[in-house]
Amino acid sequence: MPILKKTLFIILTVFVLRTLSGCLNCKTNNPQLFDFDIIEITGLDNTGEQAIESITNIMNNSAVAFAIRLRSNEEYWEERYNISYIGFSQANAMQPCPEYFAPNQEIDQIEIITLKDISAEVKANTDVTELFVGFAYEPFVSEYLYFTLDELYQKINPKFTYNAPKQDFQLFLTQDIENFEAQFIINIRLSDNRVLSDTTHLIMIINK
Repeated sequence: MPILKKTLFIILTVFVLRTLSGCLNCKTNNPQLFDFDIIEITGLDNTGEQAIESITNIMNNSAVAFAIRLRSNEEYWEERYNISYIGFSQANAMQPCPEYFAPNQEIDQIEIITLKDISAEVKANTDVTELFVGFAYEPFVSEYLYFTLDELYQKINPKFTYNAPKQDFQLFLTQDIENFEAQFIINIRLSDNRVLSDTTHLIMIINK
């Protein structure tokens, strides 16, 4: 029994040392520079505890939400980093270190225009940016916290991103929609004065 305990201790020690060594080696990687070229918008199902990607264009009138992805248009990166992962170079089944990417631009402004009436007061072609809050994933933070858009800018402008040349965040409408359909234009102004813009799918609104 003592021999077994010593053996397990030695194995655990070696694993920890290799893991730490892998982490230290990963930190020396130089980030690869990239440009934000493309915006992608996906509808979210926000009726549960956490928003998940929706498979339909139907949303609850009080749970309208979108996932936004800004990414490079480099085909090589698109194919290689379609699925991201986190691994250690020496301790996790031969997976490489996480790669770091640094965007050449910051996200300066988010603008959201409704193409449909939201209510009797909020008509089509109105700037409704102030009616939205945001969320961005933060490593080691498990709470699902909403931010004002001013707070969101601090979360979505990191010095570098992990594993893929992209930045993801989510937007949530805080006002119930009184119409039977909804659609929005989302404009992202970058620090180099370019604007990435896309239109959401036409959304069917249901009341629950």
